[in-house]
This record gives sequence, C-alpha cells and structure tokens, in this order.
Amino acid sequence: MPGRLEFEEEAEDEAEKVVQDMVFDADEAEEDVELKLLILQIYNEKLSLRAERKRLMLKDNLLDYKTNNAIDKKRSKEERELYTRIKPFARIMSSSDFNEFSDDIMNEFKIRNRIMQLQNWRRNGITLLEDGEYYEKEKISRVSKLTLSSPNISSKERHTLNSGRSHSRMSTPTEGKLKRRNISADPLDISEAPDYNLLSDGEKLLCQELRIYPKPYLCIKELLFKELLNSGGVLNQEKVSSIVKLEPSKTSRIYHYFVKQKWCQVS
Repeated sequence: MPGRLEFEEEAEDEAEKVVQDMVFDADEAEEDVELKLLILQIYNEKLSLRAERKRLMLKDNLLDYKTNNAIDKKRSKEERELYTRIKPFARIMSSSDFNEFSDDIMNEFKIRNRIMQLQNWRRNGITLLEDGEYYEKEKISRVSKLTLSSPNISSKERHTLNSGRSHSRMSTPTEGKLKRRNISADPLDISEAPDYNLLSDGEKLLCQELRIYPKPYLCIKELLFKELLNSGGVLNQEKVSSIVKLEPSKTSRIYHYFVKQKWCQVS
C-alpha cells in the first residue's frame, strides 16, 4: 500500500499473531502478567526493527529496483560481493555518507587489483603498459582456447597457464593491429631475479639473450615437458608456438635449445 508507506509483507510479518488474542484479566496471576509483558516487550522490539528497516529502505531509495539493478549490473562479480558485505553499514550512515563510503571502498578495491596486476606484469618482465595490455589479451585468448579444446583441464593446470604465460617484450597496438617486437640486442640482467639458481648455465644465457625472466621460462619449460610426456618425446616447432605464444624468433630459439639438449625429438 504505497499511499500508507506500508508493504504487503512487512519485516517480522507474523509478529502480531502472538499478541492478537492476548487479554489481561483482573484476577490473573502475577507470573502470567509478567510473561505477557515480556511478550509485549519482544513485540515492541520487532515493531522497532520493522520501522528501522522501512526507514532505511525509504531513506536510501532501495525501492527503485530498476536504477539499483542497472548500477549493480555494471559492477564485476567481485565488486558485487564486496558491496553486499558493506551494506550493513548503511544502517548507521546517512544515504550520502554511505554512497561516499561505498565509492571509496570500490575505488580502493580497484586500485589494489590494479597494483596486483602491475606487480604480476613486472614479475613477468613487462615494463610497458601496452605490453601488459597485450599480455592480458593473449592470456584470455589462450585460456579460452584451452578451455574449449580441453574442458576437463584441472584448475591447477589452468592457474599455471594463467600465471606462467610470459611476454618479456610483447607486441604493441599500431593502427589497430598488434605487431611483435624483435629481440633486443642488449641481454637482460637476470642475476638477481627469483629462481635464477634453478637454471643451468645454458638456460641462463638463453634467458638473458631472449630477455625472459627465470620464473616465466620455468613455467614455459614445464608446459613443454608436459606436452613431451603426452607426445612420447616428439615435438615440432609449430606445436611449441601454439603452447608458448611468444615472438616467433623467441619460440624458435627455445625449441632449438630443447633439440640441442636432446630433450625432444624432431617430428
């Protein structure tokens, strides 16, 4: 009943049923009177809670479902979950204060995610924003293709693919197309990089010349060895290119290094 600011179903909608037939008799025992007064106190608390919820819904314009749903659809799944967690604070804030508070929380959430993304790029040897954007596109494309071709792949393997797909010098968008960069002539200093001690002397030199950090290279190596186990030790350059997704020159160098080390047979 909008005109009376009432709902067809109120909060604690059955609260009245407990007290609707309550009667106080003149000769009633004191214990019964105290029990009925306690029931009435509980009923009044439910009425206060109902009024507070109604006040909150009207104050924060929660009845405008279309507008609220449109705003909610613009948020990501993680943002919707975060907004649900902070909703209880709306009870102790004004509408403007809660809107400002929720906006600040969402901005902090986005900034933290952005920082984590940039740190991940840096760990994978990415130092340019355009390279990072290309990296994200390639990662999404790679995972999508893998999911379509192998729907039963484990979550652990998918995580390895997501985190291990490295592009130390990836392509940049030019006139709507992504062009690959050539390998830089200057070797990359990886002596202080994590997992450097896990590389052989040949792998250290390879990573320096290809400008790939040890951790991404080890992920690539793991993926290729998994493929070798499935193919019986046979591997061709086309298969390596479909797995690694680096510049053709880098992919070729890695493949020929595997052949040179006799880790794989040429098909």
